[in-house]
Amino acid sequence: MAFNLCWIALTLALAQPPHSLGPTAIGLYSLAGLLGFAALPFTGRLTDRYGPRAVIGVSTAAAAAGTALLATGLDAPWRTALGLALFDAGCFAAQAANQSRVIALDPARSGSLSSVYLVVYFSVGALGTAVAAPLLDALGWQATSLTATGALLLAAALGRR
Repeated sequence: MAFNLCWIALTLALAQPPHSLGPTAIGLYSLAGLLGFAALPFTGRLTDRYGPRAVIGVSTAAAAAGTALLATGLDAPWRTALGLALFDAGCFAAQAANQSRVIALDPARSGSLSSVYLVVYFSVGALGTAVAAPLLDALGWQATSLTATGALLLAAALGRR
């Protein structure tokens, strides 16, 4: 939920005054997400070494730190890019570790379990997409990004159980 909520609301916030950025400038922020892809091999090694639960906790905390940084405002491009890089790296790493955890439940049924996981993942993501614009309109950017932070912290707390 937090991933879609943050990216959709960010796109809308950057397109509106006072930023009024065009699609190309907004799209350049997605380059910060490359850190998420770069972190995946490292995430796999950490998951093998320390287990998925530890990696999910640290990754979710990194993603929450990224959204908290984004909540400080979008007026400094370097800060926005850094927040997005932390956010994306944390989300991608947590997803990879989560899939490892799901597959470990029953390796003989890994395809079925992965399918269920991805259906749930994208369904909850759709919820984040659906609430992004109304939340941004009603509460503004800071509250929207703090909502994503709260969702990530809740996920981290539930994951520790």
